[in-house]
Amino acid sequence: MLRTLFVLPFIFLFTNASFAQGNAPDAVTNKISNQNLQSVNWTIGGQISMSTDFKQNIFLNFAGPGLKLADKSKKSPWAVSINMFPSMRCNTQEKDSNKIFTPILGAGFQIFYKRLVISMPSYYISAQNIWVGTLGLGYSF
Repeated sequence: MLRTLFVLPFIFLFTNASFAQGNAPDAVTNKISNQNLQSVNWTIGGQISMSTDFKQNIFLNFAGPGLKLADKSKKSPWAVSINMFPSMRCNTQEKDSNKIFTPILGAGFQIFYKRLVISMPSYYISAQNIWVGTLGLGYSF
């Protein structure tokens, strides 16, 4: 009985929502959808890159959340973005085998040319209390 009382409001809510969307005039929905499709282009993409600080660290970077600016109207192969970089850090100078590979989060800029990615993330290394700027190359899916 309690389970039925819990489920009934959801059935009512979803049933009424589908009726409300089905009764909308076609001219209004087409106008709104055409305006939205022309002004915004949402895509899901990924990238992977390797970057280094040219001293002792190598970073394997994965695509994280970010903002990408691309000119789709002119079909330009160039784009820029500001991203977060979930990464794996490989410290080549570390003697302790437990600290050679560590996860780390960075932030920085990327430049895209077609599928090639030039990444410039910065990482905060708390053990040394410093920010490390890196430069790397990658591939965009």
